[in-house]
Amino acid sequence: MSITSLSAQQLRQAADLKEQIEGLEQQLNSILGGEGSAPVTTEPAVVPEPANTKKGKRTFSAESRAKMAAAQRARWAAKKGVKVEALPATTTAESEEKPKKKKASPALLKALAKARAARAVKLKAEKGTTKVKIIPAFRNARSEAAKASWVKRRAAKAM
Repeated sequence: MSITSLSAQQLRQAADLKEQIEGLEQQLNSILGGEGSAPVTTEPAVVPEPANTKKGKRTFSAESRAKMAAAQRARWAAKKGVKVEALPATTTAESEEKPKKKKASPALLKALAKARAARAVKLKAEKGTTKVKIIPAFRNARSEAAKASWVKRRAAKAM
């Protein structure tokens, strides 16, 4: 809104408000110990960003990662119901001496596969078939309807 389009009453109100603002600024400066009034600007103040801000991925120290890993192992152990002794946080030098993984015997692997298959059969029996089979006549009718709509669209574009 420009000043020229304001009425006389609105201009008087604006002048009164400006005088009140100047009076309040003078009071504020006297309280804060400033000399004179501060210049009034319509532009917002520009705040420089700190130069040392990091952007990107945060990194954790090796000790922090070890603590987080130990806490996660404890959570999993609690969920599984296994008692795990509190493991001290290992440093990277100590972590190089890892014990070898135990390999599962072929008999155990076969038993696990059999158990997985039995569980899958049981779940399938409980769920039943969830896939809906489409009757060929319905599929054909749907296909014809789609083709007819494509013909209409092409005809509409051609015009």
